[in-house]
Amino acid sequence: ARAAAGAGYAVFWAGGGRGPLHGIPYAVKDNYAAAGLPATAGSRVRLDHVPTQDAALVARLRAAGAILLGKLNTWEYGTGNGRVYHDLPFPVARNPWDLERFTGGSSTGAGASVPAGLAMFSLGSDTGGSIRLPAAACGLQGLKATFGRVSRAHCLPNCWTLDHTGPLTWTIEDNAIVMQAIAGYDAEDPSSADMPVPDYRKALHAGVKGLVIGYVRDLGGAGRDHPRGPAAGAARRVPQRDQGHQLGGVLLDPREGLPRAQRADGPGPAREDDGGLHRPRRRLSRRDAAAPHADGGDGCADGLLRRAFDRGRLPCRAALRRAGDDHP
Repeated sequence: ARAAAGAGYAVFWAGGGRGPLHGIPYAVKDNYAAAGLPATAGSRVRLDHVPTQDAALVARLRAAGAILLGKLNTWEYGTGNGRVYHDLPFPVARNPWDLERFTGGSSTGAGASVPAGLAMFSLGSDTGGSIRLPAAACGLQGLKATFGRVSRAHCLPNCWTLDHTGPLTWTIEDNAIVMQAIAGYDAEDPSSADMPVPDYRKALHAGVKGLVIGYVRDLGGAGRDHPRGPAAGAARRVPQRDQGHQLGGVLLDPREGLPRAQRADGPGPAREDDGGLHRPRRRLSRRDAAAPHADGGDGCADGLLRRAFDRGRLPCRAALRRAGDDHP
């Protein structure tokens, strides 16, 4: 890290600065590959595993001039969130605001390192909350980006359809700066979206007009008796503070065999600054798609499904065509 910082210093003063991350120190969760550094994923089994190449995000940050300080602690294989383990290869990370409190996980070190002043930003991974939880517990801005926006190549997987990689930073603007460097298509990640990367810092000043704020209004079970509880009330008060956006609820019916979700106010507009990647849509279950409807119009599930096929928006379109009519 010191050698890289020295080289970066010389390049900067020679007029060759590489952008806002040039010379900025950061660290990564220990499930990212970094050439020459062990990648243990918090497991004794992997103590001798030393990658010979960088994860995609590490490589992009090197190209942006950022300085990798080292690896950060994680629950073993990124699967824990607070349980006490007695065979971890390293001491557990502590919340720098209160050493008796948990950092959130599983990106424990990524959450602790930034508020502790050990790194200016960190990279974590998120399958079920492992960026968002440490950010919340440690007072940071953690971003679980849209699926496919940030490469996961050479980051140890937990679940291919749920894994995300992303930054933890002090501020939202810092997060936008890091995202600008790491977002974008990567041929090594099969799920990577080949779409233009917007100017994230510019978008910070665009306001909320036209965006949709979603909230879960009913999770079922014990919550079914209180669909208008404190969370829903807080969400309904948001428009009084920030004008120009839409508010949409999500209904989940546990009596269905499969989840059935439906926006309360219909699909909202696409975000032009991101190529439509964040376009709000109704979420359809197999039961929705198979259920009979009277008119097949725009307001029903089969109408939405038909239009999705017509526009080529379903990734399984070609596969379903090959399967034939007898395949549900």
